[in-house]
Amino acid sequence: MMTKKLLFFLYFFCQASLQIAFGQTDDTYIWQEVGFNYSGFKKWDLDATYRFDIKQYGSQFSRSNFTISASRKFLKNFKVGLDYRFFTTYSDDIHRFRIRIQSDYKLNKKLSTSWRTMLQHDIAYIDPDFLKQYKPEWVWRNKFDLEYTINSKSQASIYVEPFISIYKHQSQVYRTRLGVQYEYLFKRRHHFGLTYFYQLKFPLSQAQSVQVFNTSYTFDLLKKKKKKKKK
Repeated sequence: MMTKKLLFFLYFFCQASLQIAFGQTDDTYIWQEVGFNYSGFKKWDLDATYRFDIKQYGSQFSRSNFTISASRKFLKNFKVGLDYRFFTTYSDDIHRFRIRIQSDYKLNKKLSTSWRTMLQHDIAYIDPDFLKQYKPEWVWRNKFDLEYTINSKSQASIYVEPFISIYKHQSQVYRTRLGVQYEYLFKRRHHFGLTYFYQLKFPLSQAQSVQVFNTSYTFDLLKKKKKKKKK
């Protein structure tokens, strides 16, 4: 019953936000994501996702994204991962490479925090001649997350994520995100997610703001076993 009430609340919250925010942001994006996860290898996780993005308040195609990821757990709360994403728009095809490190810390039974640092790089052509003259621009992302466990199947979180551009030995914050997220696990292998975030682009003198609504579904190829109740 509590989960149903929370879902209804999130639905009406998103509807109200859409009506109010159209006049307060420069654009609204809608992301739709589907993927799968496999964790059958010891300490390793493999993921593949496809995401379809719409812009102009949900009326115009933005881009199509395909991502494959691999991550490995070190120690108890420490994880390292690699991602490759290919995304395409009407005008460009881009290859994105990312390396990330994540650390989690449990505050109590309900609250936990996490910090994920990520270095990413986009390139239009994977060609030896092009790469000889190419001067890369790196993006350094740091995400700080506060997560609340509602029950064994659902959790909610809030997060902030600044983006730092690194180019020719110079760095500057050019974007930041502030978001909320809700995740629900159905029958131990179906993961549903709702995310909303507000994004502000810098410099402040020419700041642009957008909001993003993201719905996601992930299928776990390896069904997790039920935990035996202690007698």
